[in-house]
Amino acid sequence: MHSASEIAAMLHAAFPPQVFVGVVAPHDCDECNALQSQLHSSTWDQVPATFIDSNDGVLPLLSREAYLNFLPAWLDRAIREPRGPVSDMTLVNLRTDPDT
Repeated sequence: MHSASEIAAMLHAAFPPQVFVGVVAPHDCDECNALQSQLHSSTWDQVPATFIDSNDGVLPLLSREAYLNFLPAWLDRAIREPRGPVSDMTLVNLRTDPDT
């Protein structure tokens, strides 16, 4: 079985971090504006764990492009805290949104 750090290294290899400059969340609300502010012009591996923990259920709010860019951040957090809420919400999101 692989360790969390080994799996994190695999995530980096599979999803090379890229600066995201597109629309993070297409909605105009406080939550989406906060996502835009935090995630715009950053890479998935720059997203703080505390931000992910506080926003465990936001993946469905992201634009398709932002979702594909930042999903590895939520996966990484889920791997490092497999019994935490990020892990649960990430699995729920993957199960209910198979097209992404």
